[in-house]
Amino acid sequence: MENNRNNKIGVFIVLICFSNLFAFGQSLGMKIGEQYNYKEILQSINYKKGQFAIKDFEDKLIILDFFTTNCGSCIAAMPKNNELQRVFNEKIQILPVTTEKRNIVQSFFSKNDFVKDNKLPVIYEDVALSKLFPYKGVPHIVWIYKGVVKAVTAGDMLTGKNIREILEGKDIRSWPLKDDYYQYVEDKNNRSESTIYSALSPYKEGAKLKYSIDTLESEGLIKYKMTNVTAIPAFLYALSKMRTLPLMKKERIVIELNNKGDYQVPDSVPQAIWTQRHAFCYESTWPLEMEEHEIMNRIMRDLNNKLGLNVRLEDRVTPVWLVSNGKDKVESSGMDQKNQLEEIGTWTMLLEISNPTFPPIVLKGVEKSHLVDTDKVSDFKTFQAVITKNGLVATEQEFPVECLVISNDSLKGD
Repeated sequence: MENNRNNKIGVFIVLICFSNLFAFGQSLGMKIGEQYNYKEILQSINYKKGQFAIKDFEDKLIILDFFTTNCGSCIAAMPKNNELQRVFNEKIQILPVTTEKRNIVQSFFSKNDFVKDNKLPVIYEDVALSKLFPYKGVPHIVWIYKGVVKAVTAGDMLTGKNIREILEGKDIRSWPLKDDYYQYVEDKNNRSESTIYSALSPYKEGAKLKYSIDTLESEGLIKYKMTNVTAIPAFLYALSKMRTLPLMKKERIVIELNNKGDYQVPDSVPQAIWTQRHAFCYESTWPLEMEEHEIMNRIMRDLNNKLGLNVRLEDRVTPVWLVSNGKDKVESSGMDQKNQLEEIGTWTMLLEISNPTFPPIVLKGVEKSHLVDTDKVSDFKTFQAVITKNGLVATEQEFPVECLVISNDSLKGD
């Protein structure tokens, strides 16, 4: 049961960490290049008397930032967006937009330390703009300039560089656009005459990042598809179907290639643009009776061959927080039962997820099911204190951990 639970957590992490939605041809709402008439009357906090006409800003570049108060990346971007508004001043107007009720929005912005200094007008209980520019996921950014819908993008496209491109009238047709309702027709030309086949194709404009499995009962086949994926998450997806993986954070990704920027997003490039340049689509069919473990093993080999890579799991030495048994072993049954005990495997995994700067946490000789009395952890010192009170030992050291290693196929062994 524990293995199944960890498997689900691992797969969930892989899919969350690498999911983004991109599209070009919009299928619902206003389309890129259409005229916008500035007729909406909006309710807001932080602006005038709580109501204004969007026409007030028709001489500026309007940037609609659709968000929710429980969207972490939306809220994390608020200080940056306030700074962009300050820098570009009267040339632009960034408008955070939510469908949430006024009391929820007002309470959030007054109590949350991260956004309490927000100066942007926040539109609440929105209906009109969400109908014009429908979405499923946030952040969802709409760019309107000189009466024209210029772009609809993911949140990471809201940068000073991109604002200048629109203000200067540059060609932005190559921007990866976001459309959560886009549907595209599968290209049947990829399929060979053979019933068993595999195909690798370029990034599909308009298609969402997606992993799918289809059972073709009449043909006795099962089809695995990866749409608009990049190399690292594609291989991690396949591996997670074969076995339980640790949290594959950056310390566990080893790229032994000169062109590392082809496999990890550089800080200087928005994720949306990088994905457009480096994502691909893959599909393959297999006999229905074949075990999934064997299918994934073959998909791994097939992807390696098609991409000219040698991607595999391998132990490498890296800095870790190592947890081991102490001299005086403390039994879980003898601990203070007033506090709720947690399994150390789940607790340390959640610590790594919620604290990306922590190194990998490795258990040596300690069962994942071992129960511990937990407490708040902010750094190694506080982590060590929790581990020590549970009769275990925590040390910082270099230690071999399982890593995803990416190298050139010329380095493959025989």
